[in-house]
Amino acid sequence: MTGKIIGFTDIHSILANERKIGGVIEAKKIVLRTGEEYNHPVITNIDFCGGTFYTIGFFTENGGHMIVNVTDISKIVEPVHKRIYEMDNKAYQKEKLKEKNVYLKKLCELNKGVFIKTFIDEVKLLVDDIGMENIEEDIDTSFLPKKNKLIKIA
Repeated sequence: MTGKIIGFTDIHSILANERKIGGVIEAKKIVLRTGEEYNHPVITNIDFCGGTFYTIGFFTENGGHMIVNVTDISKIVEPVHKRIYEMDNKAYQKEKLKEKNVYLKKLCELNKGVFIKTFIDEVKLLVDDIGMENIEEDIDTSFLPKKNKLIKIA
């Protein structure tokens, strides 16, 4: 599930359900009231109390982490829910791929030989999120069903 983000509520929902849906929230640009611009920021946190959102945390393209009050944000340009392998922010992508590979490796080790549906579904989600080409070589995913390519004749 990837797609456009409508508002802070969508951002919060995606961040709160990261383990179930995977992916990250990456914007084309965040512009602060001071005029500072950050290209390809990845939104990592949003804080709220009651129904009021007050801070947003994001990871910059050069590897920095920012936490700003939402009133200091002038605009967030084209925030999108993306898979990790589709990200433009390479600094955060590298960090997230490492994190997901460690988790996938532990998950596969703990469930070795026990292929229940919930385990296979979680592994599929992780593989779809990080991309098969980004999975470390020492992680065995041979138990996953192979995807059949459909050929349309007419």
